[in-house]
Amino acid sequence: MATSSTSLYCDGSINGVPFQHGQLTIEIDVEYIKSSTDDRPDPNWSFTDTQGHFHAFDKDGKTPTLKRVITGVCGDPECSCDGEYEYHDLACFVCEERVDPRWVDHGPTTIEAGRTTTCTLTVRGYDDSLSILTRPCSVVVDGSGLNLFGFMTPSNMRMDDQGTETELVGKLHNRLNGEDNR
Repeated sequence: MATSSTSLYCDGSINGVPFQHGQLTIEIDVEYIKSSTDDRPDPNWSFTDTQGHFHAFDKDGKTPTLKRVITGVCGDPECSCDGEYEYHDLACFVCEERVDPRWVDHGPTTIEAGRTTTCTLTVRGYDDSLSILTRPCSVVVDGSGLNLFGFMTPSNMRMDDQGTETELVGKLHNRLNGEDNR
């Protein structure tokens, strides 16, 4: 797993109260897996079926003259797909003759298996912070060109000689328009 993190200063509004200065930390965890094979279309493969229809991979690695024909579904009770995995063959669009394109193994490869993004917003100045610690909060963040929104869950609150500091954790989303709705 690889983790990258960045922090920036911003203004944050929790549950519609006036914006306060804060700091937004975005942490991205990416999980990679190693695959023993990396099958890719063989650019040299072509095939003419018994009806004289020509088939080959196009420049994007697709087979435009073939269609997928479902031949069954997974029946393995140990499989986590719950029977949703379908087995299929490829067949000519016109005559429906089964065609088996050739793929080439390019050896072991590493692929991205999953990505998790966590945002932590730390803001100062909410004297009524205790009232928001019991439920997810509506959050708007504006700063450094970002216009983000979403729901975050309060995770920590500290009081010191500078006042109250509240920390919220969750996912934030980009706003479609960059309008400032303060």
